[in-house]
Amino acid sequence: DLLLDIVEAYMENVEYSKALSLLTLLVETENFSQAGVWLKHAECLHMLQELEQAAMSYVKVLSLAPHHTETRMTLASLYSQLGMTEDALALLDAEDNLYSQPDELVSQTCHGELSASVLYQQEELPSQRTTQQHSVVSSSPPVSLPLSQDVRLLLTKFN
Repeated sequence: DLLLDIVEAYMENVEYSKALSLLTLLVETENFSQAGVWLKHAECLHMLQELEQAAMSYVKVLSLAPHHTETRMTLASLYSQLGMTEDALALLDAEDNLYSQPDELVSQTCHGELSASVLYQQEELPSQRTTQQHSVVSSSPPVSLPLSQDVRLLLTKFN
């Protein structure tokens, strides 16, 4: 946890290469190869304009947290920037399928309340979560309309 605090301090001070060097070490370990750490890894790469590597890290985030809407939208936008429009659209189409059975994480991500700290803890058992985190999750109403249709329209306008 101390290393993550150092990473966050580097990122707050726009020292992305220093944060990235620590994050690269962390994502290679079993204990820290979690969605939240991968998200920070992707964000650093993105800020350093390492777009292809950032895309690979965002893919890893989605493999660990498939309902993280913000990551899905960021990756779709990144794919579009890289000229990978078909991949962007496929990613957004896949999002539509995620919403066919909303769960508490989907509700939470659709309301923009999912932070890296929640992503770190998604691999824990529900009994290991704190009461405060549980109340944030359960207070979000379910969302019935996926956001990807709007994003798909934006992508087609810019391409």
